[in-house]
Order: sequence, then structure tokens, then C-alpha cells
Amino acid sequence: MPTVIFEGSDSPLDSWELSTFLRLFRTAYSQGLSVRASEEDLVRDPGRYVAMFDTGIPEKDRLSYFAEIFYTDFENEDLRIARIIKTSPLEISFIGVVSALTLAIILSGGKVELKNLKDLKFTLPPLGVGIKHLREALRLPLTGKKKRRK
Repeated sequence: MPTVIFEGSDSPLDSWELSTFLRLFRTAYSQGLSVRASEEDLVRDPGRYVAMFDTGIPEKDRLSYFAEIFYTDFENEDLRIARIIKTSPLEISFIGVVSALTLAIILSGGKVELKNLKDLKFTLPPLGVGIKHLREALRLPLTGKKKRRK
């Protein structure tokens, strides 16, 4: 079961950052399912598969396209969380299609170490950095929390 380790996650988690990251990450994973590649090929030539990632995404109306795939039930290929450990650092163990997970990690600005298929190691930057990378990869507007009105 692939485990993702987040760098710089020593302090308490911001619930907005975690939920935003997971929403964007699931969207990238869902679109990544369309890129059928082996984990070895993705690690060897990520640029090729990142370019394939954009295939079929409309330039206009990206937000509704991503909303639709976010809410799609991919049945046995859906991304699921098997375990979350918040110590230092934050670790999330995912269950899903490893090639789509690998592509989502790359798009998040993460690092992938592939020693063999059973020993994948994923490292992601801090949540805020991952959100920025995912928004850029999905070409979505960069937004943050809005200040509370008084």
C-alpha cells in the first residue's frame, strides 16, 4: 500500500489546507486514471505523461469538468485512504491505481522513488505548496482562504 509522506508537517494541520489538498489530489488522481502507464515509465519520463494528462480536458469550463470527475465513482479504481498518521511527518496510506497515484504525486510537486514495485516511496512538499502545484497543473485559479467579514 503506497504511503505518502508530507515534508514540513510538524505543526498542527490546517483543516482548510488538508481538505483542499485532498480535493485537488483526488481530482488529479481521477484524471490520471486516463493516462495508462506503468509506474516505471512514469518515473523514467514524467514529462511525457504529464503532457498526456491534459488530453481531453477542455480549455474553457475546466472547473465544471473537474467538478464532474471529482464526483465520479471509479468503483474499484477509486482513490481510498487506508490510514492517516499525524505524527511528524504526516503520512497517508492510499489504496488505488498506483500509476494514477504516481502521476498525482508528480503533479503535486512530489518525489517518487521506485526501487521495485513493492517498495514505492512518495514524498510530498508541505500541503500549501502541494495545493499550489496542483492548481497550476490543473490550470485552476490560485485561491486561498477568504478573510472573515466583520
